[in-house]
Amino acid sequence: MARLFRFATGTTPTCKLFDFKANGREPIEQAAAGDIVAFAGLPDISIGNTVCDPSKVEPLPFVKINDPTVEMTFSVNDSPFAGKEGKYVTSRQIRDRLQRELLKDVALRVEDSATNDSFRVMGRGEMHLSILIETMRREGYELQVSPPHVLTHEENGKTMEPMERVVIDVPETYQGNVMTALGARKAILMNMQMMNNRSRLEFRMPSRGLFGYRSQFLTDTHGEGCLAAYSFISGFPLTIRTAKIRKTYHISARPAPGITISGRKICACNFSGRIVFYFRNFIYFW
Repeated sequence: MARLFRFATGTTPTCKLFDFKANGREPIEQAAAGDIVAFAGLPDISIGNTVCDPSKVEPLPFVKINDPTVEMTFSVNDSPFAGKEGKYVTSRQIRDRLQRELLKDVALRVEDSATNDSFRVMGRGEMHLSILIETMRREGYELQVSPPHVLTHEENGKTMEPMERVVIDVPETYQGNVMTALGARKAILMNMQMMNNRSRLEFRMPSRGLFGYRSQFLTDTHGEGCLAAYSFISGFPLTIRTAKIRKTYHISARPAPGITISGRKICACNFSGRIVFYFRNFIYFW
């Protein structure tokens, strides 16, 4: 088989051709149809290009990549603890790392933001960006990220948002807790199956409804539930605002005298033998 491959720009010979053996690779002279090989020496090649025989150039159609659904802002760490953990901390180093990630991740998009030390990073879901952040952290990059938010678009004068297909497997005991929590996040129950003592629930819900839910899910199911979110569905009208997380406060019937801190008088009460202070939306136990 000829070791000559042709691209739109002309003909280029490969430098090396490798075959996979056990846990490594070894060079070979030729490969046949059905072999899985790796080659080096082709310049300006990227994901989506087709390697063809020079005598029969038939490029394969490129698989359409769906648009990103979640966006986060990556910026230089400017907190008081900046530079104490990471090795690469400048905006130039972060930019170069994100540009290298674009070479192998076709679903990722990176754009410059309004400032020189931050970048808009868009991906296919919260997990997609979380993996990138963890990978960069292990490589020695130090950065700060913003909370995620979904990307919307306009269709026929309506604002559309991405939806997700969520499948949950929980014991029957905690089924009600899960349905109540997801209902407050505008999830729609599509299917429900009973298997032994467990329930499999399938929902369709906005992507933004899953932000921050995994920790609540572990609490509601006592760690016995399984949650899988996949299959992004775009083109649904923007739903009404999801419910806020409820905050619980302890109220005592035995009030204590008020206490002044930093010139402000705060409330104090005796709760189960402990003094409870409520100050600036925080509860302190003493």
